Amino acid sequence: MNVVQKAEGSCELSVEGELTIYRATEFHQLLEEKQNNYQEIYLDMENVTEIDTACFQVLLHHKLKSFEQNKMLNLKKCSEPVLDLFQLFGVSGIFIKQ
Repeated sequence: MNVVQKAEGSCELSVEGELTIYRATEFHQLLEEKQNNYQEIYLDMENVTEIDTACFQVLLHHKLKSFEQNKMLNLKKCSEPVLDLFQLFGVSGIFIKQ
């Protein structure tokens, strides 16, 4: 996962490959660290090849945490597997701003 600081208080994370239970802890720790240090986080998930419910739960947890802390966690681009999972759970509107 690549991290690019965009401006003071914001960063963009480029997430690639599989987001499965095997990477859930790593994904959680990365988002936890970034939420502690940045007001705005943008996730580019265009190159995610697979996502399972473990990483979906991590993503949902951090999205809710961002609401509680008056911070932002937004997705910029999503791959087909990510979009499919969001549609399955009916949460596309929470993560994807049109």
